[in-house]
Amino acid sequence: MSLGAWNTLGNFVFVGTLADLQLIQSIARAEFTLDGDGRFIRLTGRSNQSKFGFKVVDQTGNITLTQAGHFDWDSNSVDKVEMIVGDSVISSDDGAVSFSDDFMFAELGLLEGFGQQPLRVIVYAAGDLKGTAIAGPNLSAAPIISMG
Repeated sequence: MSLGAWNTLGNFVFVGTLADLQLIQSIARAEFTLDGDGRFIRLTGRSNQSKFGFKVVDQTGNITLTQAGHFDWDSNSVDKVEMIVGDSVISSDDGAVSFSDDFMFAELGLLEGFGQQPLRVIVYAAGDLKGTAIAGPNLSAAPIISMG
């Protein structure tokens, strides 16, 4: 489902439903926190998957939570998730990130970089073409990944 498209004049035209727009706005306005201390280790070249649970602190509207109070990946029409460290990106499109119900899992060993780096999480939901950062520097959920 596409929320919008660019017309021939270069303007973005909204074509989604009001419910889609409300969910996108709710996710964009909410404050997410991360279970645990927010520190993760990259195991270079390994298939290990790190587990991420996000709670919504300031729910502003239509965001569905699981019984445990986590962001519900299935019920919130999530289309795609990206995880970014510097210029390195893994995504649910390439199979390195998966999500279901309470949790998201990521194969962090595929990310490139050295030292301690901030990890950004971008969620594309309800046909949103731009995505919303739910974790990263200067946000309540600010995971750090140790990269060797």
